[in-house]
Amino acid sequence: MGAKFFADKNSFSQPCEDFYMGPQNPQGAPTYAVQPTDLARLTTFNSAVPVAVTVPTPVNADPVCSYGGTPNFYRGWFGVYKNIGGANCTFTPVGSVIDNVGSVILAPGQSFTLYSNGVNWWTF
Repeated sequence: MGAKFFADKNSFSQPCEDFYMGPQNPQGAPTYAVQPTDLARLTTFNSAVPVAVTVPTPVNADPVCSYGGTPNFYRGWFGVYKNIGGANCTFTPVGSVIDNVGSVILAPGQSFTLYSNGVNWWTF
């Protein structure tokens, strides 16, 4: 069983939802928008042409069920991205930055984890 999210971060008596490293999310189109459902999932890009990836604005909130149980880009949200194609993937955030810059390139063969601190995005 995966880790638990809880409805109240101070009370571990109300489990919100289980999550685990979900199934792979393969992508082949020249554009992609990071989705809340990318949470704890490996998204792969396999394209011979450059891929433009839009990264939404993070949500400065704790991961609680105040979103109706729907994943969002809250503090602590993360997804794993890997470029298995032959061209660069450029991740460009909307309303924030990634690693204190305007965009980040994921070259062929590279991967990173995209992490939200609720204000901006970080890679590792």
